[in-house]
Amino acid sequence: MLLGLFFLFMLGLLLIVFSVEFRLVTKGLVITPQIKFGVGPFRVAFPQRLLAKMSQRIRRRSFANTEAVWRGTKMAWRLSNSFLQKIDLLHLEVLIGLGDPFWTALGVGSVWTVLGPILTGLRAGNRLDKAVDVQVLPDYGDPSVQVDLHCIFRFRLGQIIVNELLRARPDFLAKERSYE
Repeated sequence: MLLGLFFLFMLGLLLIVFSVEFRLVTKGLVITPQIKFGVGPFRVAFPQRLLAKMSQRIRRRSFANTEAVWRGTKMAWRLSNSFLQKIDLLHLEVLIGLGDPFWTALGVGSVWTVLGPILTGLRAGNRLDKAVDVQVLPDYGDPSVQVDLHCIFRFRLGQIIVNELLRARPDFLAKERSYE
């Protein structure tokens, strides 16, 4: 009886759609993150105290060499690939001012160079349900960088587990196809 309830709970946990609402606003060196976790239509805010502790730990990480930066980038890409299964809302506004009009224009172009392939990959992977609102604007006044990111995405734990099992054992899928 107890084992049956456990399996029923685990099956429900694997099939339930979870959502995360992420908001990040930066103005200069001030970074304000907000995270809300949700099940269905219900969302609960992540405590700001814990976000501050996480931010301190992230800032203490050493990115002294390019290998550490590459490892961190690969891990961030892998995590985002697993969790960004469906994106309900994506609003990104970047305001870049580098003091000189030439360098400001070059900075805006560089941001679009990074964002273009990411947005194309999300669209090609059918992860975007609605139109995205992305703006990269130049600020020809004072040097500053401001970012306003608001994103709501959904995921299923069961899909993440299946993806990780397939990633850990890629030859398993090839063996299954060879028997057909």
